Amino acid sequence: MARPIRIYIAGPGVFAKDALALAKQQRDICTKLHFEALHPFDNEPGLSAGDTEKWMVVFQGNVQQLEASDVVILDLNDFPLRGGGVDDGTAWECGYAVARGKTVRAFRGDAAAFGPEMTTGLGCKQDADGHWLTPSGHIVPSDYGLPLNLMLAGALAGQDGKLSWLTTGSFEDCVQALRNDIDAGNVPHLTAIEI
Repeated sequence: MARPIRIYIAGPGVFAKDALALAKQQRDICTKLHFEALHPFDNEPGLSAGDTEKWMVVFQGNVQQLEASDVVILDLNDFPLRGGGVDDGTAWECGYAVARGKTVRAFRGDAAAFGPEMTTGLGCKQDADGHWLTPSGHIVPSDYGLPLNLMLAGALAGQDGKLSWLTTGSFEDCVQALRNDIDAGNVPHLTAIEI
């Protein structure tokens, strides 16, 4: 019997001031496009913020949802909480999903390659050998012409070796692109779920 394809929604949106409204909007988009949304807020155990075990309950619930999902959609927009770049929890969810053989798609507002021109605003400087260095002395890995760390980019590379599973745009754009791919028969293992 057919069932909707289940999408786990990963990203730093859970930390937004309007996080519950955003989660509802994401669920509504999934429903409109005939998907079932699995959202981290579905795992909130109702414990008070001071409960020390809450984080583990949330973690275990998120892992269960990742296991139950068919697709993981990642918000890979920069997240300033820990110095910028992709949210570390979202990066972990990406790795877990790839290791478990899940279909992974992502969205990002800006897919420009991370290059030297972007490093100066981060306090990076070029050394005598031409390497860009962070303020702490680490080499900036900008020579691949990618908008993301190469491990995240690799997870989003299609069979053509390009970032075909990274949508430049919004969550809705990404979900619509996934729906278009399924309807066109480009993701047969997902099409089989709906039949």
